[in-house]
Amino acid sequence: MRPNLARSTLALCALMGCATQLPDAATQQPDAPAPIDVEQPVEDTPVVEDTPVVEDTPVVEDTPAVEDVPVTPDVPVTPDVPRCTGGLTDCAGSCRDLAGDPSNCGACGVACATGQRCAAGACACAAGQALCAGTCRDVTSDPANCGACGRACPTGESCAGGACMLACPAGQSNCGGACRTIATDAMHCGACGRACPAGNTCVGGACRAGTPGGPDFRVNWLGSTGCVSAEHGSVTGADRGGLALANTQLFYTGQTATGRFNVASLEGSALTTRYDAIVSNLRTGVVYTFVDATGAALAPPGGTAAALREIDGATGALTARTLPLSATIPITGGATASAVGFFSGWDRLIVMAAGRAYNIDLPSGAVLDLGASAVPTRAPCGGWAFWGVAELSASIPYVVYVADTNTIARRALPTGPATTVSAFSSLGNMCGFTIAPGARRWYFHHSRGSQLAGSPTAMETLGYCDASSSVAGAACPPGSASCGGVCRALMTDAANCGACNTVCPAGQACRAGACAAIAGRYTRATPPLAAPFIDACTAPGHRTVLTSVDDAVIGVTVPFDFRYWGAAVPMGAPLTVSTNGHMFFGTGTLASINGTIPSTTTPNGVLAPQWRDLETRADGICVATAGATPDRRFVVQWSNVGVYSFPSGAGNLNFEVVLNERDLSIDFLYTAMTGAMAATVGIENQTGTLGVGGCPAGATTYSCVVPASAGVRFTPSL
Repeated sequence: MRPNLARSTLALCALMGCATQLPDAATQQPDAPAPIDVEQPVEDTPVVEDTPVVEDTPVVEDTPAVEDVPVTPDVPVTPDVPRCTGGLTDCAGSCRDLAGDPSNCGACGVACATGQRCAAGACACAAGQALCAGTCRDVTSDPANCGACGRACPTGESCAGGACMLACPAGQSNCGGACRTIATDAMHCGACGRACPAGNTCVGGACRAGTPGGPDFRVNWLGSTGCVSAEHGSVTGADRGGLALANTQLFYTGQTATGRFNVASLEGSALTTRYDAIVSNLRTGVVYTFVDATGAALAPPGGTAAALREIDGATGALTARTLPLSATIPITGGATASAVGFFSGWDRLIVMAAGRAYNIDLPSGAVLDLGASAVPTRAPCGGWAFWGVAELSASIPYVVYVADTNTIARRALPTGPATTVSAFSSLGNMCGFTIAPGARRWYFHHSRGSQLAGSPTAMETLGYCDASSSVAGAACPPGSASCGGVCRALMTDAANCGACNTVCPAGQACRAGACAAIAGRYTRATPPLAAPFIDACTAPGHRTVLTSVDDAVIGVTVPFDFRYWGAAVPMGAPLTVSTNGHMFFGTGTLASINGTIPSTTTPNGVLAPQWRDLETRADGICVATAGATPDRRFVVQWSNVGVYSFPSGAGNLNFEVVLNERDLSIDFLYTAMTGAMAATVGIENQTGTLGVGGCPAGATTYSCVVPASAGVRFTPSL
């Protein structure tokens, strides 16, 4: 029947997903046959007409799978994606070598750590390196990771071959745990353990026959104090450079003449002969000039030196006394090139010329060729040469010279590195100098101004300032010398004052290397600006003692020779420091918490910047030595101490005592004094019978409240 045919067609379309749809009642044709009443099941069964599977399900009508989805024509994947070849892999649109790309190592997006490389698809550090805290480190040379991650070398050591070892400065080598200069060390000449035979010297890493004679001699420092200067242009003409010292005369050669000048007053007169190649033995004060084989004095541009001819130290006349050299020395240089160096020393001379250096022992005249040695970088003179000082230390010759307008330096020969001897704010155009060990002075020349000139308008200046040198100084500390095999403090030893065997007269003491009347009293004054408060708690090498304590003492030692009320206080003498704002020479126990000075009651020899009942905090008391010989300052500083009578030790007191080496003065210096109360202030002698007050009111006032930023100086007087 027709209805059965329609049902069959619908079922077939449902299975095949066709778009054909049977017309519903609203769209039937007018001439369609009427429903058959007798077949009621056909009319009542709504499978075809009422079931919405075909009409309502939009799978066929609405799904744009075929007509709307532009799979083939619209997707540009195929034409834009690069075709990676040659073993490369597509990583986010780029071809990558996963075997060697540190940003994509083994797989896309896998990045190696800092310093790592990618090898065969795996991240790894280079040979000799290890991954330490995410970074490749060279464990063969990294002092923070030496041999393994986190293994740090101690201070002063370096890492080599994965092991920590002593770090040596440039020009030195580590030989058995000690730094050696193999260019000049006779026990390690050219290599560690290669010793030179007896009677040989190590020069440029090679052993040479001969050794420098005489004792060790060293320039300790060249100062800018105690200076005297004079104009010399009217005597010698403008600058040229040559200097040499006799015992009482300084010889200086200018453009027109050589002049002789009194070593103290610098009053001078011109000689009839001009000497260009002058030197002197600093031990004896004998002055020489270099002469050739005919006995003629060398002059610019030089010649071949065969001997030294002596100049009369008093008159400046050329004598007949000649010292032959064991070997001739070529001394040549341009007339204005300053290419020749002359250096006077203690029983020795050193000459640098024609690219070599020579040591001359005095008074033998033995010449030792030190080998190839270019002149150091220096301040040039207006003439053919420059002048300085010859040293010897552990059989190694050194030269000391003006390096530039701010520096006087030394260099080991033949090729050692340069180091600073003394620094200045301005040396002007100085290019030459010499030193008088016995007089504790250095002598110099420069034209126009410098920090050492007596007048800012000076044109041709000859002058001297304080200096210090040591004989046999390798075995003695700076400022001292070996006198008969014993180290003597030349600055303070009355039996060796300024030089060995220089004895001060009865009733005099040695002060800063000069004999002076013994001062048994003190005068007081406000400290000059040259004596500022020193923060001992931040000074190099300081000690912090007596922290967070009440009513306690500790012993320290004086670091240099001193005098107190006329009595000697030798280096190393004991000094007792108390929390209660005072200290005293010698040893002892805790004194009264509120002392009185002067008083015969012990302790005596008291220095009291703030004597009352105090207590320290975590800052404690700081002890330090500042400066260099002979201008050292020994500082004892009470830092942030409190007054005990205040609640919990309230207050903030900061004060110090300073012992000054040069003039033996004593400073009391103060900064913040918050909460200060009346205290005993002053100094007393060793018997407690004499004293000088430190209060602002005057020398007879010993009790006061000291204000902030105050200060007082006690200076020895007769």
